[in-house]
Amino acid sequence: MTGTANGVDPSVARVPALAVGPSEAAWLDDTGETERLTLPSAAGRARRGAPLLCQLPAVARRLDCPPFHAYDVLELFAFVRPAQFCVPTPRGLAAAAGLDEPRTLAEQAAALREAALTLLAELARADYPDAADAAAAAHRMAEHGWSWGAAAVR
Repeated sequence: MTGTANGVDPSVARVPALAVGPSEAAWLDDTGETERLTLPSAAGRARRGAPLLCQLPAVARRLDCPPFHAYDVLELFAFVRPAQFCVPTPRGLAAAAGLDEPRTLAEQAAALREAALTLLAELARADYPDAADAAAAAHRMAEHGWSWGAAAVR
């Protein structure tokens, strides 16, 4: 993995994050600013921006659009912590990552980014179980288009 002292690729901290509610969405940009969007606006931006999100199929359904390129933090969670339960929502990811509970959509978008960084840092630790096998699997998955592949390869 490329990166900083904790082993996390610094570019992940600049990936936009998208949290979607029943009638609106929150978009966290690369500068840390959050914008409230209508669902159609969020769909357009998501299709152009490959955001961090939780559970791409559910988000695409809520946005009423086909699936798009994204960094699904739920997939990263399943890779880093296989066989560990997580409620498949931004709040669930935050809880599983040991973060404060996000209450608003803006907080959920920020929690998605923080959860991703937490999980990648965990994967990069020297004491990560079966690190060589995980790196090899991430490399193979990256070759086949897994969004997290480059960030997860150590």
